[in-house]
Amino acid sequence: MKKILALLITASLLLFTMGNVCASSDYAEELLSALSIMQGDPNGNMRYDDKVSRAESAKIVVATSTYRDFIDKEGASSPFLDVPYTHWASHYISVGVKNGLFKGYFDATFRPSNTVLFEEATVMFLRVLGYNDEDFGNDWPYDQIEIAKKIGLLNNVGKTIGQELTRRDISTLAYNTLMSNPKGADVTHLSAFNKIVGPKTVLS
Repeated sequence: MKKILALLITASLLLFTMGNVCASSDYAEELLSALSIMQGDPNGNMRYDDKVSRAESAKIVVATSTYRDFIDKEGASSPFLDVPYTHWASHYISVGVKNGLFKGYFDATFRPSNTVLFEEATVMFLRVLGYNDEDFGNDWPYDQIEIAKKIGLLNNVGKTIGQELTRRDISTLAYNTLMSNPKGADVTHLSAFNKIVGPKTVLS
């Protein structure tokens, strides 16, 4: 498994550097699957054209973060009125909120069934990379999107403010997050997974 993962990561890094890969490629798809960030349905279909709910995005964002092993599936609480602890994503949502990856609405709801918007998902992944409110100005969401563009987070993401995201869009964001440098770091976020899934040997 580690050898396969090493090959996937090496291939993805090389292709990303060359600028010839997007998140829907076989390499990126296999990488996200190997890291249990995004996987297909029971038939193996990725359903890239399906819309992504806020609950699904919460799971993907947490799985892309260094908090991915903090999930307590035995917990019996939820921070939102519309996310009972029995909801399949409640544990991911709880971890994400606790560690500042995303927030709910002012009425104490998370609206898990709503389709996630471009700007919402962008900020979630920025927070995975260590950016927080102190890094953002008062011009929501333009300041956040400007940062995301500068660090390459929005490469190959063809959506704009207010648009709903598909599974293809969020897979691209997740892949770009892995290949981006966290705030103040000189190595990619992918390197953090050495501590999570074990060391990988670069074979090329």
